[in-house]
Amino acid sequence: MHVPYVPGLLGFRELNLVSRALYTLEQPIEVILYDGHGIAHPRRFGAASQIGLAFGVPSIGCAKRPFYGSVAGALGPEKFATVPVRDDARTKPSGRHADA
Repeated sequence: MHVPYVPGLLGFRELNLVSRALYTLEQPIEVILYDGHGIAHPRRFGAASQIGLAFGVPSIGCAKRPFYGSVAGALGPEKFATVPVRDDARTKPSGRHADA
């Protein structure tokens, strides 16, 4: 089945195939590192979040470039450095509501 690429709906295009591949693994899945967005997504639920929910395991989205929001500063040189992703519409870190 061919599903066209629609920005923001990558999960509908890829996750059927990815799920079938993951079901073939002999070892239990403990965490999924996915090449796509998780909560840094306009709907706060990108492909990485979808696959984690479907398999009931933690998932981390690591996309190649930002899809939504803006990065608040530069990443530091230390190990495990982080930089918040800001929601341009609400100026809060992604995944948090304006009232949080």
